[in-house]
Amino acid sequence: MKKIILISITSFYLLVSISAFAYPISFNFTGDVTLVDPDPDSPSGFTAEFNNTFNTSQKLNGYLTFDSNTPDTNTNIGHPDIATYVLTDIGATIGGYTLAASLFTDDNYIQISNATGSNGFFGDLYRPAIIDPVALAIAGVLPHMFDIDLRDTITKTAITNDSLPLEPPLLSLFNGTNWALEFEELNLSGDVEASDYRHVVSGTITSLTKVPEPSSLLLLGFGLMGLRRFRRRIASH
Repeated sequence: MKKIILISITSFYLLVSISAFAYPISFNFTGDVTLVDPDPDSPSGFTAEFNNTFNTSQKLNGYLTFDSNTPDTNTNIGHPDIATYVLTDIGATIGGYTLAASLFTDDNYIQISNATGSNGFFGDLYRPAIIDPVALAIAGVLPHMFDIDLRDTITKTAITNDSLPLEPPLLSLFNGTNWALEFEELNLSGDVEASDYRHVVSGTITSLTKVPEPSSLLLLGFGLMGLRRFRRRIASH
């Protein structure tokens, strides 16, 4: 009985130490391009180069990474029910066009909401995003935002709480699985009421999968080896 108690206590502390250990978690995502939509009012000649860069036969491939113990950093008083978690890295490729994480850490994040409070009308939300991603300019215009918008506005059961999921949510639970890359071109016409030109390439997310965690698996392996050695020492007495 004493041996069983000691082993149980050791196992408990092993599990606690593993869960408390902060480690990076990465998800891979893929998608289709379904819309290439340059602003037709742009006077810059942007449209031709935009259409030469993107087309609906291309694929989206990318990844995102965050720490397992990343805290909620949302300070938006208007939407306190939308949790915000900073990403340590995120990047994507659309055809041959590559974009990387913003140079400003807080501009790489995931928003999570489970349709409570003021956000209930918009449904459950899982939204990784980059503000001002690092990428090449197209006709002198840099991308303004890349985001993935997974949304359940029907059953509102895709997200159970606003904690950061350590496993990728199932795409089948969302009725909206969209992504978009937006370019904003300044309107230099001199008309103060005129809006800037907005150019978008967008599509649907087709997969969201977890990358194996070598660091946590290694820690678990060492822990199990230690537990096995501990059991042998007990058995020898």
